[in-house]
Amino acid sequence: MRNCRAAWAIALLTLFCCNGFIAAAAQEKLPAGKELAGLLERMQVKRAANSKLAMQYTSEELYHNLNFDKHGKTTVDESAKFENLFVGGLPYRRQTAKNGKPLTGKDAEKEEQRYEKAIKDRKAMTMATKRLSLHRTFNIAMPINYLTKLFDNRVVRTETLDGREMLVVESTPRQDVQPTSNEEKQAMSWKQNAWIDREDLYPAKIVWEKLNAEEHLLKGTIDTLVFERRKDTASDGTVRGVWLQTSFRGEFRMKIMLMTFRGTTEQSWSNFKKFQVDVRLLEDTMQEVEEGTTPKK
Repeated sequence: MRNCRAAWAIALLTLFCCNGFIAAAAQEKLPAGKELAGLLERMQVKRAANSKLAMQYTSEELYHNLNFDKHGKTTVDESAKFENLFVGGLPYRRQTAKNGKPLTGKDAEKEEQRYEKAIKDRKAMTMATKRLSLHRTFNIAMPINYLTKLFDNRVVRTETLDGREMLVVESTPRQDVQPTSNEEKQAMSWKQNAWIDREDLYPAKIVWEKLNAEEHLLKGTIDTLVFERRKDTASDGTVRGVWLQTSFRGEFRMKIMLMTFRGTTEQSWSNFKKFQVDVRLLEDTMQEVEEGTTPKK
């Protein structure tokens, strides 16, 4: 009887140790320190390369903005539809509808005049001016552009998003550095969470939270960007992935003069079409797209 009990004790101990070993083996070591910094630097390279692919796509955009007063009453409810295309080699956003109806009358005339002016102005632009315009378009003053320089970063967990494995990285402003430009100062007023695709090293989802009031924007504002991975076919037939922005949601709090209000802004992009175009590199992360080409689905 004593030997039987001893045998059971040994068996249970063995089972416990095996389970402990399996559990320990299953606990994945998440990137940290220099490893995480290197991963984030590679992500920036991937973002730059992806922008060259994404800029070859036109899209349709839906926009909806709501404002509320302090009692929760809706004070503004406006919507619009846009075409995102290229004019003179630069991105252009052309409005086609307002509050659910196609533009007509003075609204349509005004939009057509704006479009014609853009064509005229961009024909007269030099390459250097176009470079500067693209730089301003893509150099947003948000944490995503300054992670390894201005932020403390840590992987808080792994998560599956749209069937793909993600690293969720939390980034908060460093206390031991000072911004050297207005853009850096603006970026450091936000906290960021990014869902980074482990295979492509691309941020599939980014959430920004305002940490302090700045100009008209108040603490607590939250912006969310979502990207979707699609297949892109290169001119040589190679199939690769391209990440296209599909939605934005801003939950904002603002103060203008003595008035404080809140609201939501939502945008969605769909009906992506890739242009058959000649691409010229303008900068490491920018490019110009030639006009007069036919889009394909």
